[in-house]
Amino acid sequence: LGVLLFELLTGSPPFKGETRASILLRVTQDEPPNVRSLRKDTPLDLAVIVSKCLSKSKGDRYASAKEL
Repeated sequence: LGVLLFELLTGSPPFKGETRASILLRVTQDEPPNVRSLRKDTPLDLAVIVSKCLSKSKGDRYASAKEL
């Protein structure tokens, strides 16, 4: 859901690459960009929600869609 929110707000995915392997590598190693760095008009609360959804640590993400 975080990737969908990010893409809906910015028009592009949080991670890009030439191949699936390079994208997956970026997903595992790079921190996702802050949605507000690409869309400055994004409300802060929404940017926090997106960041939480994209967190690398499972414990930092929402436990369910209902919680989100």
